[in-house]
Amino acid sequence: MVEKAAKQGNDKAQSNLERMYYLGIGVSQDHPKAKAYLNQVYLNKLQDACNDCKLLK
Repeated sequence: MVEKAAKQGNDKAQSNLERMYYLGIGVSQDHPKAKAYLNQVYLNKLQDACNDCKLLK
């Protein structure tokens, strides 16, 4: 369920999965997968910031 939300772009789900995979909580520890989710969260935050900047202009 969390993975489905993460794949749909939910940043909280992506952040949770990043921690789960990094620490191995409820899933097998997988640092490359954790890094991929962390990158996705970062990209989403950048996009949100860009959208906010456009609104301010």
